[in-house]
Amino acid sequence: MGFANISRHPAEKWPRAQILAAAKIGGGITDYEFPTISPGADDGYVWDKMQQVADLVLRDGHEHAMVVGEYAATIALVQILVDSNFRVWMPSFENGHAIEERGEQRLRTRPFVRFREVTKFLRRQQ
Repeated sequence: MGFANISRHPAEKWPRAQILAAAKIGGGITDYEFPTISPGADDGYVWDKMQQVADLVLRDGHEHAMVVGEYAATIALVQILVDSNFRVWMPSFENGHAIEERGEQRLRTRPFVRFREVTKFLRRQQ
């Protein structure tokens, strides 16, 4: 079991609260770079590319994934992962900025609030 980070944002650069929340959901975090999708790419290309990403994540045995990327490709990947019994998450952030210290670095970040389980929004909740 593990938490797949499928985005262009390596987990090592996440706010500490986001790292802790991901670890609580799925244990260790593995980064997978969200592929670049050209605006001119046809739909078949998008589906194929997202299937390739899903195959990597499935091969590695994850059960949870954060998916953040180009909108249509994100929707395709979420659908593929949900069809494979994944729980898919997206981060929620405050609109303001905060300063986070990491060692000697001071980073300006948007405060992380929580992960929202996207899977729950794909079907009406009773």
